[in-house]
Amino acid sequence: MMLLNVIAAILLTFTSVDVRDPVVHGVMADLLRHARFGMSNSEEAAFLIRNAAGATFFLRWRSDGELNQATWSGPMPAGTVAILHTHPIYLPLPSNRDMRVAREAAIPVYVITRNRIERTDGDKPVIVATGDWSGL
Repeated sequence: MMLLNVIAAILLTFTSVDVRDPVVHGVMADLLRHARFGMSNSEEAAFLIRNAAGATFFLRWRSDGELNQATWSGPMPAGTVAILHTHPIYLPLPSNRDMRVAREAAIPVYVITRNRIERTDGDKPVIVATGDWSGL
């Protein structure tokens, strides 16, 4: 039983996303800046990746200016534990597509807007931060 608890703790370390982590927070804020703080109709996105040692990396998606969506071509990078992306300020909830991607990829999808951060694991969205989250 003790071994299972240790394994669970290790898995949570590699897969959980703490938006208060300065690195995670910084990337989320940078994505939001590039999306003009949610005032544009384009989205910015990145993969949150963890290696075997637990180090966190981000791979930004190329911004193509598509209307209200960000797309990635190719396989998901190894070690991806979450997708982070912006939405326009008037679309704060994960879309049906966001929920489908979270279900199919079995990783959380985070939606970043100026006034809140929401997460979906493919089901009902969960508010992760609200209000001026930049002060976390």
